[in-house]
Amino acid sequence: STEVQPSSSPQRTLCVIKYALLLSKILSHLFHSALPTLLTEDGSTPSSAIVDQVYTAILEAVPALLRFLEERIGSNDKDVGRNAPVHDKEAIAGDLDTLLDVLGSLVVEVQHAHPLPCSRFVGPFLDMFYSNLMRAVSSQIAVNGQVSEVAPTALTAPECFLMCAMRFLANIVSCSHYMPDEEANEAIAAMRSETISSSGDRRVITSRGDTIIDRVAIQTIVQTVWFDFFTEDRLRQLADVSIKHFMILSAERLDEWEADPESFVITESQRNVDDDLAACAQNLYLSLVESKAGKPIIAPLVVTMLGDIGSQLNAAKIEAGEVTADAGNRNVLLWNSIYTAAGLSVNVLIECEGFEIDTWFEKTLVPCLASILQGRNKVNVLPVLRHRLVWLICCIAHCISDTKTALQVLISIINNEPSSLNDVAVRLGAVEALTSILNVHYDLIDEFYHLLEIIISSLYRLVNDCTEINTRAQSLSCISLLLFHVVASGRKVDYATANAAVQPLPALWEVATDQNILLRRDVLSILSGVGLAVGRTQVGHLYPIVLPMINSSLDPSCQDRDVCLVEDVLALWLNLLRLATSYELHWESLFSRVKDILEQDLEHLKILMLITEGYILLGGASFLNAHYSTLQNILILVVGQTKPRGAAYTALVFEALLRTFPVEGGTLLLQGGIMRTMLSSCALNYQNNSACEPE
Repeated sequence: STEVQPSSSPQRTLCVIKYALLLSKILSHLFHSALPTLLTEDGSTPSSAIVDQVYTAILEAVPALLRFLEERIGSNDKDVGRNAPVHDKEAIAGDLDTLLDVLGSLVVEVQHAHPLPCSRFVGPFLDMFYSNLMRAVSSQIAVNGQVSEVAPTALTAPECFLMCAMRFLANIVSCSHYMPDEEANEAIAAMRSETISSSGDRRVITSRGDTIIDRVAIQTIVQTVWFDFFTEDRLRQLADVSIKHFMILSAERLDEWEADPESFVITESQRNVDDDLAACAQNLYLSLVESKAGKPIIAPLVVTMLGDIGSQLNAAKIEAGEVTADAGNRNVLLWNSIYTAAGLSVNVLIECEGFEIDTWFEKTLVPCLASILQGRNKVNVLPVLRHRLVWLICCIAHCISDTKTALQVLISIINNEPSSLNDVAVRLGAVEALTSILNVHYDLIDEFYHLLEIIISSLYRLVNDCTEINTRAQSLSCISLLLFHVVASGRKVDYATANAAVQPLPALWEVATDQNILLRRDVLSILSGVGLAVGRTQVGHLYPIVLPMINSSLDPSCQDRDVCLVEDVLALWLNLLRLATSYELHWESLFSRVKDILEQDLEHLKILMLITEGYILLGGASFLNAHYSTLQNILILVVGQTKPRGAAYTALVFEALLRTFPVEGGTLLLQGGIMRTMLSSCALNYQNNSACEPE
């Protein structure tokens, strides 16, 4: 930035920036891989002085670059190279953004990799990042914990720098080497352990590699971080800014949601601190509220926000169309951010004095949801709060008592007709929350059993409304979970419910190919659940659908066969076999697949032996007459080839065969050479042959 003057040509400016960018990348790689080697304890070596110079230069360059962007790349005729072409101005701005990102990432990533060697630089960079982060927020920052209308965030710094600033602050807060509590401080714990070097140079092994430990340096960095920098006011300010400004849904994200709700949900689940400003803000907030110093300050701040019932109900009424807001949807977006913070830190908040989550759920969350769901808004608005409140139920499912009300709300959302207010994003959130509740609470069968057919049909409708494998699998997994709750309760499903669960599956099975083939696992799970839920008397209705699926999945010549599904297919086969009441032609034609699989490997020996045992017991003489040679070949493949655990399952087949057919079974073992193999193995074991297992 010192090389570039207002009169400089665009070409010279670009050249200088690219040169600085290249050097910064080289230094970043060098420091990340070898900073402890470059630094010495007393700082007397040339390399140590160079490191100090580089960090000093970065500390001066970053604010200068920020000012440069504000003053020179603006739209008020102060551009670099006043007569420069537009594409040169855009190139300069883009390269400056990249340079800021590289310099900021250097500081962030090197500190994360080498926290103790970097401790001497932490204080100045904390001040630099914090001051420029706060400058980027144009609205008045409230530090008294009161909820206020959020103003549009006016950023005077590039997003890449803001992300670096928040990542750095979050890393410092969560760094185990800077913890004020000696019992939690990893560096002090390493000094006390046996990982210290025998040479006596205080070099110890930590989770970040080996480094030299200096107790005085540790005490200094703890003082700098937790007593000099992170004061109560700063902790409140950072939490407030994270929630009310950087977590706010941007216009771009709202546009993405409106254009494609499913894509929005997937993108939201994949956001990370490396490339998303809101994710960085969430990470910073969570680091602060979970820290020992931040918890008693920030948790009450959020609890105070959640105590403003009137503002929450007002936001809900705005989204429901019952109230016209002078400030547009800013209050809705604000509460979306506050609820996001509450959901992320719910385990911290429930420990906060004065906060009763059941009371808040009953007095605030449920009325807000009721207002939104009962609203008659005909305006085409995004269901921001509806989506966030459903997500919040997912977060608090493990710690609320009134799960019945939560379940009823979620089911009503899933069963409602799709609309702009009940879009794919909202319904996917409801499915996730419903799954979360069912995974935690096992006594809710009475709340949904009478609605099971409608719920399953609604979930399949959502599957059809989605196009991505992850979102479709989410709804299918929920159907499977509902069915297994029915089975666990000892109840059965009627014909209509079973038909609703099974009818869409053949079509789903056919389209689940290539990258979507793992959807077949969910299909198999649902079929297994239906089989168990209808019981022995009705399971036969599944055979025309299920057995061809099993056969094609296990056929070695089938082109779309997936080895990842073999275990699931075999489990379904075994479940249906155990539920069968009679041996039919369907079963007989399928048994040869046992031999096909064993000829490839013995990976699935256990379940294949259980299936073989089931065939003997179910099929009796009809089975043995049809598959005498197949059974003989199967036993030839496994006898003498398995370890003791596998031999125990093979013994189940022997027992079933010889108990059911003493004469025919003995003849089968003798004629196939199986008996000879068994005797030879026993003899070798008796003679303590090294090739035999002790058992």
